[in-house]
Amino acid sequence: MKLPEWLADLCHQGVELWFVLGKLHYRFPVGYQDQAAVLEQLRSRRVELLEYYTQIPGLTGPYRPSQAQLSMVFQSLIRPGHIGHVLRYPVIVNSDPDQNDLDRHLLQSALTGLAQRHPMLNARFITQDEQVWMFFALHSKLELQLERFEDAGPQRIQAWIEQHSTLAMDLAEGPLCRVHLAINRQPDDTAEYVLMIVAHHIVVDHLSLEIIWRDLSHLYTESGCQDKTPLPATGCGLADLAELPHWQARSADGARQYWQQQLQSVPPPLELPGQQPGAGQSGDGYEFRRLLDADVCTAISGFAEQQRVTEFVVMFTVYGLQLMHRAASEVCIGLTTEGRTGHPDRGLVGCFVNTVPVIFQQQLLGFCLAEAVEQSAEAIAAAVSNAGLPFMELVKLAALERQPQRPVLFQTMFSWLATRQFQQTRLNERPSMELLPYASAAPSRVGVTHDIVLAVQDLPDRRYCNWNFDGRMYALPTVMQLADDYQQLLADALAHPDMPLHDLLTDGATHHQRDSARERFEL
Repeated sequence: MKLPEWLADLCHQGVELWFVLGKLHYRFPVGYQDQAAVLEQLRSRRVELLEYYTQIPGLTGPYRPSQAQLSMVFQSLIRPGHIGHVLRYPVIVNSDPDQNDLDRHLLQSALTGLAQRHPMLNARFITQDEQVWMFFALHSKLELQLERFEDAGPQRIQAWIEQHSTLAMDLAEGPLCRVHLAINRQPDDTAEYVLMIVAHHIVVDHLSLEIIWRDLSHLYTESGCQDKTPLPATGCGLADLAELPHWQARSADGARQYWQQQLQSVPPPLELPGQQPGAGQSGDGYEFRRLLDADVCTAISGFAEQQRVTEFVVMFTVYGLQLMHRAASEVCIGLTTEGRTGHPDRGLVGCFVNTVPVIFQQQLLGFCLAEAVEQSAEAIAAAVSNAGLPFMELVKLAALERQPQRPVLFQTMFSWLATRQFQQTRLNERPSMELLPYASAAPSRVGVTHDIVLAVQDLPDRRYCNWNFDGRMYALPTVMQLADDYQQLLADALAHPDMPLHDLLTDGATHHQRDSARERFEL
C-alpha cells in the first residue's frame, strides 16, 4: 500500500504518528489489536516516513511556543498533573426538531474537518536542552467519545462532566483536546444531547472556544450538503504565526518602565473573611453559576453607555470594590487580555492571552460609582496598553517571595466571556444544531488556578456570573455569600450611583438579611 493511503488508514483506526526533532512518535488507541504489525511496518518504513513528513509544509515543526504557552509549560513542570489549566465547555445540543435526533456520523465528520482546519488541537509540547518546542501530531483526528444514559437526572450528567474534565493532560503525549457526547434518552423516546469539549488552555484560549463552536456548527450544518459554503480563511498559517511579534516576547521597554513603577508596592495576599486556615496547594476546586437579573443587566448597560465605558468595566469595578471592602486592604486583581492583533489571527485557534494585574486602592471606596468607574477604566486601559511583557516577567519585576500554596502576584481573577456564537444556525432544510450552554447552579468539581475567579459569561439573551474557587482555601457557603452580595451590590450601586461606595457597602442592602431562602449545597 502506498504511504499516503496507509497513513490515512492508520488515522481512520485512531493511530497517531508524528516526527519531532528527528524522532518518530506514535500512539495506539486503547485495545488496538494490530500494534505489533504496525510497529514492524513503522520500523521498515522509517526513512520513507521521515522524507514524507518533512515535505509537508507548516506542520512538521518544531515551533517556538507563545509566551502564554511557555508560562503554562513552566507551571506544569512545577505542578505535574495539575488540572487547573484544563478548560471544559459543555453545551446542550438541540438538533433539528423535526428529526429529534443528532446525526453522529455528520458530527464526527465535522470534528475531522475541525482538526484539519485547526492543527493546534493536535499540538504537543516537549522540553529538550532547556528549550520548549511545539509540534503537531499529523494524521490525527478528534474522536467523538460517546456515552449513553437512560433518563439520567442533572446530577448524573454533572458527574459525567466532572469525570471527563478533571483528568490531567500530558503536554508531550496528549491528546490536549477531547470531545465527549452524552446521549440521555427520555421516557418519551426523545433524547437530550450534551456535547463537551475539554481542552488544555495551552492550545485554546476563550476566543478559541468561540471559533471552535462556530466552525463546528458550520461544518456539521454543511456536512450533508452538496453545495458547501466554505468557512472564511484563517488568514495566517501556523508557520507564519510563530514569527508574529506578539506570539514571541513583545519588545516593550515602555511597558517595563510602567510595570516597574506599578509593582513597587504590590498589595498583600488577598485575605477574605471565611478563609480556611492551613489551605493546601491550589488546583482542586469547585464552580457554580449565578444568573444575573435581567433588570440589573439593563441597568448596567444604561450606566455604561452614560459613562462611555464598557459593561465589563462596570462589573469589574464593583468586584474590585467589594473585595477591597471585605479584605480591608488594597487588592490586586488579575485581568486577561486577548493578546491578538485583530488580524490575521482572530480566526486561529491557539493560546494568545496574557494576564495583567490591576491594583485597587482604598481611596476608591470614598468615591461614588461614576467616579470609581472612571478611575478603574483608566487603570484598565493603562494595564492593557502595557501588556507587552509576559506574565512571568511581571512576577520577576514584583520580586515577591513565592508562597507555594498561593498563586503569585494576585490571588483572584476577573474575566469576561462574550460567547455570542450560541445561536441557531439552521440553513433552509439542512441538518443543523443549536448550541445552548449547559448551566448548573449546583457546584461541580473543576481545576482552579487561583483562590477565587469571577468569569462573566455574556450570552445573547442572558448573563451568568461563573464563580470558581479553591475548595481548600474557602468553604462553599463563604463563596456563595460573596456571589449573592456581589449581585446585590451591583443592584444597589446602580440604584444609588451618587452615594459614596463606602457608605453603600456599610449600610446598603448588601448587608441586610435576605427574606428569600437560598438553596444551600454541601460539598
